[in-house]
Amino acid sequence: MKKKIICFFLAISIIIISVSGKGIAAGQINKEQKIDQLVKQDMRKGKIPGLAVAIIKDGRMIYKKGYGYADIKSKKRVSSHTKFQLASLTKAFTGHEITQLANLGFINLNDSVTKYIPWFHVKYKGKPADITVKQLLEQCSGIPSDDILRIPVSQASDALEQGVKHVAGINLSARPGDKFIYSNINYNILGLIIEKVTGKKYEEVMQRAIFDPLGLKHASVRTEPSPKDMTKGYKVSFFAPREFFEPADRTIAPAANIILDSNDIEKWMAINLGIDKVLGFNPINLSKDNKFHYYAGWMFDPDESIIYHSGNLQNNSAYILLEPKNKNGIAVLANLNSPYTRAIAKGIDKIMHGGNGFEKYTDEFVYADNVSSIMIILCFPMILLLLWWLSSVMRKMYKKQRLYINNKLSLINIIIAVLLIAAICLSAYKLPSWVFQNPYWSYVNDWYSNAIKYAVILLVCLVVLLIINLTLIFNTKRANK
Repeated sequence: MKKKIICFFLAISIIIISVSGKGIAAGQINKEQKIDQLVKQDMRKGKIPGLAVAIIKDGRMIYKKGYGYADIKSKKRVSSHTKFQLASLTKAFTGHEITQLANLGFINLNDSVTKYIPWFHVKYKGKPADITVKQLLEQCSGIPSDDILRIPVSQASDALEQGVKHVAGINLSARPGDKFIYSNINYNILGLIIEKVTGKKYEEVMQRAIFDPLGLKHASVRTEPSPKDMTKGYKVSFFAPREFFEPADRTIAPAANIILDSNDIEKWMAINLGIDKVLGFNPINLSKDNKFHYYAGWMFDPDESIIYHSGNLQNNSAYILLEPKNKNGIAVLANLNSPYTRAIAKGIDKIMHGGNGFEKYTDEFVYADNVSSIMIILCFPMILLLLWWLSSVMRKMYKKQRLYINNKLSLINIIIAVLLIAAICLSAYKLPSWVFQNPYWSYVNDWYSNAIKYAVILLVCLVVLLIINLTLIFNTKRANK
């Protein structure tokens, strides 16, 4: 009887364990299905051609997948070996090397930059100011955004130093240490400090001191136009992603130029989460003492115990989110500049924590392209109509069927028309400052849809033609028969 009872309870236990195991597996599959659905949905919304996702949960890799195309034209799909440019995720690698050199005694983080780059001087309110290495790491040096400084693109071997020289002597936007101002230039300077201290090129130092020791087998600093296995870059224009090539700008190498594949990004996350131990590498520590919550290429939220960073270039984007306490990590790499890399990472994080993850999101790049493209479609036939109308009026004037009214009112009308046309042209020129918070049309051309400039040109032509037509109508009359 006892044996039967024991067997009965054993059978029940096996059934319970089996059912619960299936429930866990089903739950995991359900989450993976949700993630897959989320990624595909957001890629479609953001018109992203190719994307890679890597997820670590509770200290182990649970999801790594490539989506879409690395090259639309050749139909080459994204795989685990497809390389993406990390954009600003590069800063964490540069920040690590600086802290490594500090730990070894080659750099003092509280030293002035001029100790390592003697010719680098800046001013604040017209007076000499000192920037420390630590302030560069924290993005609080006071150096304004590099969008304002417009450092020329260069592939020269000394491009990094020449780019930093372009900044030397500027007036700071804030006193060093007082204000968080995110700028690539801070990390370009850190990269040059690495070169000055080691006596080697930045890309060589990163290979020997970071990539090789950490086992990042396919990582490198982009110094050539099209590295092997690197995805094509794209930009949304005229309702679809279009190939958009960006040169290997070596002036921003320490801030944006590292490329790697999803196998390497998995390894990089595991190292920073403390899962993979590497001698001499200490993962970043969250600290409430940092008032700007930024350090060494990482943004962090001490209350939620997460560290993260986004990366954006004209033709690609990336996002990484780490939760060191629970050993969780999410990385999303895309070959189009899109805010959906962040949305996908945040959505995956919510799904992994039992939430929904599907949220409405506005993509300013797609939205701007849609508006501009529709504007072109609407403006073009109207311009043709106005040109036909103008030619008709001019033809009648040539044949003396309409006559010019020569009086003071006509002169006033012409002056008003000229002033209106001038105002419209000036408004078009100033549009980037008003809409995109940047004074340069080159910025709009680089970062946004090509349709925008054509839409603005056509809109200006439409309004100018309308003014000219109205001016002719009001200042001419039919000739008496």
